[in-house]
Amino acid sequence: MCQTLLELERHLHVIVTARDFVQGTSAQKSEKSKVQEIVTNDAFVNNLRKALTILTLIDALIVKY
Repeated sequence: MCQTLLELERHLHVIVTARDFVQGTSAQKSEKSKVQEIVTNDAFVNNLRKALTILTLIDALIVKY
């Protein structure tokens, strides 16, 4: 999933920065604002890469054992 997010980051950024992204009920607006904040954060791509590196190592150890 992290790899897919990393590959689609540009598309995600376009979606969450669209004018009509943060719409709906109060709860939906709150959740969408959180998603928008995460995806537009400058560290988003770097954090995805770090997570992918860590998860790849864990996966290798799980397969080994």
